[in-house]
Amino acid sequence: MTLGVVVPLAILMAIGAIVAVAVFVVSRMRAGEPLALSFRTILVAYFYLMSIVSVIVLALGLTTLLKAGMSQAVGREFSYWMPPRAVVAKPPEPAVRPGEPAPRPAEPTPEQVEEQRQRELRRIEQEYR
Repeated sequence: MTLGVVVPLAILMAIGAIVAVAVFVVSRMRAGEPLALSFRTILVAYFYLMSIVSVIVLALGLTTLLKAGMSQAVGREFSYWMPPRAVVAKPPEPAVRPGEPAPRPAEPTPEQVEEQRQRELRRIEQEYR
């Protein structure tokens, strides 16, 4: 799990707990009952909380398992983030005299692009092992 998932879930769970406590207190006060917390009430709240946490952990585990399984069937590109290619700054082009055509920069061929992609995939494959 990454912090990008854990932190928002923790914040949402804290907000949910605060709302649940507020609803509990308000409902007890409106019913005219004392605010005493019984062991049964605390135990039920604990089991609800653990049920929610279990469902979240199960969902994250199943998605990770599915992603790993799909990477075996489809390829590593499916489950691993491919970093963007670094672009090297080009040297300044020489000044062009009026009337002369501007030189065209050499662009990589599709074969070179594919070879670069394959090298990146091999590198990721080596990191995976």
